Amino acid sequence: MDLSTKLSDMINGGISSKREMEREMESIFNHLKKDHGIRPQKYFTSFFSLIGMLAGTILGGVLAFPMGWNIPALLLVGWAVGLGVGRIYGNSRDNSLKKQEKLL
Repeated sequence: MDLSTKLSDMINGGISSKREMEREMESIFNHLKKDHGIRPQKYFTSFFSLIGMLAGTILGGVLAFPMGWNIPALLLVGWAVGLGVGRIYGNSRDNSLKKQEKLL
């Protein structure tokens, strides 16, 4: 059975066949990521945006709390700065992968 027929059967089949298709797709993506270093578009931008938001929020809280400053304001500033830094860094990593032609 060729791939297109198999995919058609999986898509049009029941729940179990759709789960099988999802497992197949996941194994393909894992292979591309692990063995070839290929990532989806905006992978690192999204990842480092999340890390930046978390780190910025924590850092804002750590700085604001002992000094008695306006905690919600510094949490928000930390979040925004972390988001910006994370997006800039992640975008540079994505551009690097794009030059290497390793983005889906």
